[in-house]
Amino acid sequence: MERERLEVRSWLVFLLDATLLLYAFMVSYSLRMTWLFVGGLTLAPMVEYTWLVMAHTAICLVVLALSGTYSPQVQLGFLQTVWNIIKSVGLSIGLIVLFLFLVKDHSLSRSLVGLLGVISVLVLLLEKSALKLISDSMRRRGVAAIQAIVVGTGRRAQMLMDSLDNHPELGYSVIGLMDVEPELVGQTVRGVPVLGTLGSLPKILDSHQVDEVFFAMPFHMLPDLKRRIYICEEVGVRATVMAEFIRPAIATTRITTHLGIPLLSYSTTPTQVWQLLVKEIFDRIAALIILVLIMPLLIALALAIRLDSRGPVLFNQVRSGLHGRRFKMLKFRTMVHGAESMRDELEGLNEMNGPVFKIKRDPRVTRIGSLLRRYSLDELPQFWNVLTGEMSIVGPRPPIPSEVDKYERWQRRRLSMKPGLTCYWQISGRNEVDFDAWMELDLKYIDNWSLLLDAMILLRTIPVVLLGKGAS
Repeated sequence: MERERLEVRSWLVFLLDATLLLYAFMVSYSLRMTWLFVGGLTLAPMVEYTWLVMAHTAICLVVLALSGTYSPQVQLGFLQTVWNIIKSVGLSIGLIVLFLFLVKDHSLSRSLVGLLGVISVLVLLLEKSALKLISDSMRRRGVAAIQAIVVGTGRRAQMLMDSLDNHPELGYSVIGLMDVEPELVGQTVRGVPVLGTLGSLPKILDSHQVDEVFFAMPFHMLPDLKRRIYICEEVGVRATVMAEFIRPAIATTRITTHLGIPLLSYSTTPTQVWQLLVKEIFDRIAALIILVLIMPLLIALALAIRLDSRGPVLFNQVRSGLHGRRFKMLKFRTMVHGAESMRDELEGLNEMNGPVFKIKRDPRVTRIGSLLRRYSLDELPQFWNVLTGEMSIVGPRPPIPSEVDKYERWQRRRLSMKPGLTCYWQISGRNEVDFDAWMELDLKYIDNWSLLLDAMILLRTIPVVLLGKGAS
């Protein structure tokens, strides 16, 4: 299920705790050297306290770990977390003081050791409080919520729903149920609407923004489960089954547990949690740096657009992102004002098969717009979409929702990864590639994704952009 996500979070909290314990020593040493300097007693150089810092940090982290603080399977209450902090720091300081007494070492400041204990408790408590406030705020606002559908309304389905409700830190939001009996459609079970029967699964996945489907059907319905799994993997939605083995056509299988409930996950999207985390961090940092560096260029291009033709500098268009989430994608305006209203008149000139509309010499494109398109300069504002998390630097290009409505089912799987500025399509000829080949390139990217592949695509994008290959 989301065990990998929890493991990453636990390791990040572990590293944060270790950093804060080192910070606590720095603060304690500084306070003891300045505000608490009494009796003319000076401290030994900081380097002589290295063993103390290492011992204090190690003991605290070990005790916190043994108390379940970093275990993905253990969900501690806030009061229990507070007690664990006090217990770990108290034990660490006690052992250090006992060691100093036994070895009769009077060169190290006892007041510094006591101050270290107080500051350590304070910084860890502040950290846990801040993390809890941030987590609670994100859950209330539904930020990054994993929208799920549970197939089933019986005892096993309700047990799963209870588990998800009791642990909101996992980030799940059950938006609907499905059942075998049509009589239940339109009703609610524990406040969650029954959206349809098993036969309406394709329609529900098309009409709702679903990230994961939990199959908690009665055991006698399991023989019919295989086809339902294929429906989910066809559009790139993760399918999680309670205690049953299925051999999917495309998706990778992962055996997981959720608080003791055995589950199988079938995912057609990358599951390398650490690599995905690195990708996310890289996207945000790189987008911020690039936006700062190219700000003079952005201003110059904006001025050129205003001088070339009337209308706004930026053109924002609703696009479909991860699993169909809609967002406004930014571009520099490259067409005359009101170009969208002229599309119907030019429909007969469309040179692309499928639902995409492309014309090599589009009469609506302005003079400066042609230059911007040729060298992909019109895409530069999309680094803002990357910075806000709506897009990635590398990923399938985001389609228009009206185009998605015309997709064949296998083509919808390209929405199962966050859209990007560049991908295989960008480096394979762009508008010279027909629609079906474009879709296959995107699925090839998803099926073979790695950080190395992203790096390769980025490197190959540079000459393509500089030479304006495949642009219209």
